[in-house]
Amino acid sequence: KKGTQGVSPYAAPSRAQDLSNLPPAFIDVSSTEIFRDEDIDYAQRIWQTGGVAELH
Repeated sequence: KKGTQGVSPYAAPSRAQDLSNLPPAFIDVSSTEIFRDEDIDYAQRIWQTGGVAELH
């Protein structure tokens, strides 16, 4: 259901609490991106768990 806690991390990876088992991520962010800060935070959370993310 939209906006609920039951959303699968496969549908909304940024909502996942545990990012350690995700595949490598490619995150492309522009300086005018509306979700710029959230995208950067997502990449940092992946790195903190030892995951692989490219942030551009």
